[in-house]
Amino acid sequence: MTTFAIIGLMFILKYGSILHSIRQFLCKDSRYFTEMFKCSLCLGAWSGLAVGLIQNHDFSLLYFLYGASVSFFADNILELIQSATMKISTPLKMMMVIQSVFIKMSSSSLVMQ
Repeated sequence: MTTFAIIGLMFILKYGSILHSIRQFLCKDSRYFTEMFKCSLCLGAWSGLAVGLIQNHDFSLLYFLYGASVSFFADNILELIQSATMKISTPLKMMMVIQSVFIKMSSSSLVMQ
């Protein structure tokens, strides 16, 4: 359960549209926040520490390290899945476009006859 809390917090901080304006405000003048919001390893570490502190664990430093590793892993898995999806969907989209062009061409040639 803690793992999902850490990963979820990292994803919300990094990608959540509800926090977009807050991210822009923080990143506007701060190179530190700009770099941190680009890095799932960094956000995951701080998310892990926050979850560890909220749960009142004495070993919150381990949550810091654990959060960094699981968040980095989850974000890279998500990127891998998205990359594979794009590689699959692009040829399918092209095939659908070509098919629709052929259908339009064949229907227009039938109208001309």
